[in-house]
Amino acid sequence: EREIAGGRVVLLQRKSCAHVWESGSSSSRPERPTILFIPGGAFISDFEAADLAFLYRWVRETDALVVYVSYNFAPQSPYPAPMLRVFQTYRALREHRHDLPFVASPLVVSGLSAGGNLALSALLAPMLQHRAPAEVAEQFAVPPLMPAAILLLCPTLNLSRSPSPSRICFASDVLLPLPFLKAFASAYDQCTDHVIDPLLSPVFAADEVLRRLPPTHLQCGGLDPLLDDSVDFNTRIRRVGVPGELTIFRSLPHTYVSFPHWHAMPEVEAAMA
Repeated sequence: EREIAGGRVVLLQRKSCAHVWESGSSSSRPERPTILFIPGGAFISDFEAADLAFLYRWVRETDALVVYVSYNFAPQSPYPAPMLRVFQTYRALREHRHDLPFVASPLVVSGLSAGGNLALSALLAPMLQHRAPAEVAEQFAVPPLMPAAILLLCPTLNLSRSPSPSRICFASDVLLPLPFLKAFASAYDQCTDHVIDPLLSPVFAADEVLRRLPPTHLQCGGLDPLLDDSVDFNTRIRRVGVPGELTIFRSLPHTYVSFPHWHAMPEVEAAMA
């Protein structure tokens, strides 16, 4: 565990790379491929223990360092606090404003479920400063550079409470039944005037904002009530020329990577490869 921008993070890396903590110094820090990971949990919790199983696999297979962000949960800490926490951590990594003995380069941002919402909202916030609450707007006045890429896993990108085909088809889903979807959206967004605010629902961001995103990849299960969020957002960003891919694993549910006992399934194995 370490601290970045005043908040807790968990750093994951290969044992063979552990020497970076001894060899780095403030004047000469090695560059390390880094993944900033924002966990899900419907804005009201996280599943850190479950996430670590697949994140350690990322570490082994990519030789990257994973920075796992902790943030406070709704309803005690509603919007914009979690998004601001993610933004502050990202800016500290991007601009090397931390006392850790490495430089995050290249830096990839990834988010799972609600974490996908927070990741994307934090990256869009400097371009949408006028939409941010007045008490935090000045935090976004000087935008950091974009990351090398974005990877969104089963992201929650539409909090407008409006029905969509996937939400209706899977209204009785075991993991995300429709009443639960509405409840966590209300816990995070406690002002209904924000229903189509792109800082809460990035799928509604304007084209001129979206086209400034780096390569953006999305993965989602075909049985996920939030499937339409990925499909709709993918359509928006490809239309404005943002490179990347949407991969749909047809027989998988929401947040399939967070269930270690499913990792041996061929389709989950393919999704994690």
